Amino acid sequence: MPGLVVDRMRTCWRAVLAAGVERWREPILDALVELTGCEAVFERSDAEVRTLEGLEQRTGFARGNRAASRCPIIEYGLNFRVDVEQGQKTGFFLDQRENRQRVRALAAGREVLDGSATRAASPSRRWPGREARDRDRELRAGARVAKENLAANPLDASRVDFVRTDVFSELRT
Repeated sequence: MPGLVVDRMRTCWRAVLAAGVERWREPILDALVELTGCEAVFERSDAEVRTLEGLEQRTGFARGNRAASRCPIIEYGLNFRVDVEQGQKTGFFLDQRENRQRVRALAAGREVLDGSATRAASPSRRWPGREARDRDRELRAGARVAKENLAANPLDASRVDFVRTDVFSELRT
């Protein structure tokens, strides 16, 4: 539906609405809860295009449990807690799961500069030894979430190094 993006993260949904569906905002949000039984719907309708369309910016829980900002999900056997409230855009870029799995395979036995150390450091019978270095320009919320995700999985956190840096400068070095 043009103007509507909804990401399902187990018990929490994250919705983005633009002008095309704004008029049906309330019925859409009600239907998400009623038809799916989700615990919460977090609306992230704060793109610049809304201002251009003459719409107000909206960010926050539109329905349900306001404490559900950290949604647990499982992707390819790894546990993550997606921060729908503070995370970027949709919070986890669910459409990139196959790419993340491919990076996981390519990282096999290598030292990795990674924005999501949990995936690169994840053990498996096929790729047992890894070391990951998570480089983040901000290293605040991102590192906190990455460390929590590491702890939620059977990973050796001592093999992951969190550093605050500009990854592009780091790569040139």
